Amino acid sequence: ALENSGSGSRRDVAGNAWFVASLGFAVAALALRLSVESLDHGYTRYATIAWEMVRSGDWIAPHLDDRLYVDKPPLSIWLIALPMALAKTTASFAQHTPNLVALVLSGRAGAGWLAAGLYVSTLLPFALLRDKRIDPLFSAFLLGAFDLFHAALMAHAPSRARLGNWLGAGLLLAAATLTKGPLAFI
Repeated sequence: ALENSGSGSRRDVAGNAWFVASLGFAVAALALRLSVESLDHGYTRYATIAWEMVRSGDWIAPHLDDRLYVDKPPLSIWLIALPMALAKTTASFAQHTPNLVALVLSGRAGAGWLAAGLYVSTLLPFALLRDKRIDPLFSAFLLGAFDLFHAALMAHAPSRARLGNWLGAGLLLAAATLTKGPLAFI
């Protein structure tokens, strides 16, 4: 009966429920303790580099204390700088935005609704979100790449959708590499 109704299949309803749940968990994490700054100096370094990028207008070459910073790939710094530039602030919510988006997208990925729901219901993603690490971004890019790679492999005949899955998987793998370096290939 539900399968034939206008509201969608059971899978669509379950998928939407997990998406709403993951969004709720993400909002709860944001409301609970995101204003408490982490003592992790790695991420504060990234936030400083991102703010210097916004302040100087140089989005190509990241700098820390007026010195070129090439220790990490730039994508995570760009993704931290973007909400800072849009909000014109270094406020904590702007710095947390990329990880919040990654957490929500991880719960929305097609790699299994139950697995995604269990993941976002644990404390780990909230601890990573609060501590402002780049791992949630890296994980979201890899999860998306694996999902599209799997879809391309499971397609029975060559098609535009299959080609799109291969290209999407490659782009997400490139984004993971730009986030954390060659670890994406290991």
